Amino acid sequence: MAKLKLPDFVQVKEVGPRDGFQMEKQFIPTEEKIRIINALSRTGVSAIQVTSVVHPRAAPQLTDAEEVMAKIDRRQGVSYSVLVPNLRGAERAAPMEADEWELMLSVSESHNRANANQSVNESLKGHKKVMELADKNGVKVRGGMATALGCPFEGPLWTSSKSSGSVL
Repeated sequence: MAKLKLPDFVQVKEVGPRDGFQMEKQFIPTEEKIRIINALSRTGVSAIQVTSVVHPRAAPQLTDAEEVMAKIDRRQGVSYSVLVPNLRGAERAAPMEADEWELMLSVSESHNRANANQSVNESLKGHKKVMELADKNGVKVRGGMATALGCPFEGPLWTSSKSSGSVL
């Protein structure tokens, strides 16, 4: 088995303001979100996923995304990103002046349908339009894969290959 080569550099992105806040049942006041994000900006972390522009019914906690992005204190050396699920979200994100948009995609069909209400292929096709709008607005785009190591609906999505030692 080959040795794993570790990278020379790893960037840690704080996703608590988006991922953590969206799970809270009681609405967190906008000013409190801004205070927390500003405090995180001073910790030395180089990237923060501030919010998401999903439909407000999907994540009521993030309905104030525009106000939060407008009022945070942006520190030099910190990248502020927004999770963008689709073209409608990208249109909403465009005036926010985020440093980066993060695309939303699940590896498993069932999780992508539950999360984005569309198939993986439909999401990928939609990402092309999001990327075109990002390019027009001078925004960097990053993609990630949810459920890459397992799905809450389907279980493990990979197995070890007996012949090559690879996964997938």
